[in-house]
Amino acid sequence: MLSEFRDMVEGKTVAVVGNALSLIHGLDHYGVEIEKHDVIVRMNMGIPGIKLGRDRLMTPDRVGVRTDVWATAKYFGLEPPCRLGLFMKLTALGDQHWKLFQKKPHAFPMVRWTQDLEDEVKEFVGADPGTGVRLVYFLKRHANPKSVNLFGMDCWKTPSH
Repeated sequence: MLSEFRDMVEGKTVAVVGNALSLIHGLDHYGVEIEKHDVIVRMNMGIPGIKLGRDRLMTPDRVGVRTDVWATAKYFGLEPPCRLGLFMKLTALGDQHWKLFQKKPHAFPMVRWTQDLEDEVKEFVGADPGTGVRLVYFLKRHANPKSVNLFGMDCWKTPSH
């Protein structure tokens, strides 16, 4: 079913939206820009309306409203309305969270990252990849989007990532 995701993004403009604090506290509001993309992929808690602490809210003016694909590595007890869910964690903890997803009916198909892809991206990166790395790797190596723009993925600005 990852082929469904690949087909969804082929030739399209893609926005990948994380949940970095810069989206919540920064001066820039990217909601309108994000919504202009053909496909919007939200990662983990990068969901509009989600509260990330006492005073941190993912507001539509900052992150937009539409979600086409939700890529997550954890079951949060909530899920955005979307067309496809990608579960991207292959550890014992991931197995526990995957079982929680399987128990609940979804309005969208939920597919799991494969071990073959995990091995491939891990070899490429040289370390255990995070959700964002897995997602961008898949888009770059196995899909053919017209463009990919990243929002709220500040960790990639540091040398350790």
